[in-house]
Amino acid sequence: MVFEEKDKYINNKKELKEIYSKVLNSGNKRYYFDVKETNIGDYYLSITESKKFFLKSGRQIFRKHKIFLYKEDFNDFKNMLNSMIDYIYDKKGKEVIINDKEKTEKNLYLKEKNNNNNYKNKKDNIIINNKKKNNIEKKKITENKKEEKKNNLNKKNNTDKKNNTDKKNNTDKKNKK
Repeated sequence: MVFEEKDKYINNKKELKEIYSKVLNSGNKRYYFDVKETNIGDYYLSITESKKFFLKSGRQIFRKHKIFLYKEDFNDFKNMLNSMIDYIYDKKGKEVIINDKEKTEKNLYLKEKNNNNNYKNKKDNIIINNKKKNNIEKKKITENKKEEKKNNLNKKNNTDKKNNTDKKNNTDKKNKK
């Protein structure tokens, strides 16, 4: 098993091809399970824990921890993981115990997530409403242009009729003389 931080890994090795990925969301943490390919064409598993933290300034950051598992360690890792999970369940049961600080952090996270979704929904609604307004305005402009063309055509026709009438009158006057 190899433990490395992402930055060191990316800087020291060429970027490897990602084959298959899944994400597990758990509160303010995300676990990324990525199957990648080594330089020689074999597969390995990369597990990344990404946890959201808030600085005193209110800015959010993510701390990431990576584990790289190669095929030769899969069975031992799986057995050890199952053994540790069984131990915890035997000693403390399957019920999750949350302290007040974790409850507060989780509630803040859920509240922020909800606010972000509400903001996104409001933003989407504003965009949709703006698009509708723009479409209405475009239709009005198009209708106004059509009406203007029609009016100009009518004016031209009226002018042509007047000119034709004037010509006819002039012709009639000449003929009478």
